[in-house]
Amino acid sequence: LLLSRFVTRPASKLRDAIRKVREGRLGEQVSLGSRDEIGEIANDFNQMSVRLKEQHIALTDAIQAKDAYALRLEESNRELEKLNTRLEDIVQARTAELLKSNQQLQEEINERKQAEQENRVLEERLARSQKMEALGLLAGGVAHDLNNVLSGIVSYPDLLLMDLPEESAFRKPIQTIQDSGQKAAAIVQDLLTLARRGVTHTEVLNL
Repeated sequence: LLLSRFVTRPASKLRDAIRKVREGRLGEQVSLGSRDEIGEIANDFNQMSVRLKEQHIALTDAIQAKDAYALRLEESNRELEKLNTRLEDIVQARTAELLKSNQQLQEEINERKQAEQENRVLEERLARSQKMEALGLLAGGVAHDLNNVLSGIVSYPDLLLMDLPEESAFRKPIQTIQDSGQKAAAIVQDLLTLARRGVTHTEVLNL
């Protein structure tokens, strides 16, 4: 009875507790009231079981924290990839807009340069036209004045030749005056053509 009470029964309890711990039931306790060697072993076992349970809990918490951190890190990586993709899209879109704006600006600059060049050409043409107009007005005024002067020189020799006989010595000088007047009238006609800025074609007509 003493052997069963103080040795066999406590050893059996201790063995059952060890089996439970081995199966994963950490923190298992052996309640022995004896203070002999088996009691000391049971006390050490109880402390070891508590420490194992505490370490298991701490390790489990650490693993869960690591898993949670890994999950957050994975989610952060996915968000970062999304942000990078979005940023690339924004950069590409902005780059395309800038290229389009630069192209439009270059086209506007080219159009403005072409317009300025055309304006310079038009201004030069206008200046030449104004010069030609002034020259034409001057030539027209001079031509009209010369026509008034030459009208007598061109018309009167015909009247004089009609009254002079064929053998008169004045016919040749008068014809010379008439020819000179006609040449001067042709020059005046050229001045009038310049004043009108046109081209005349002289041809013989059968009246």
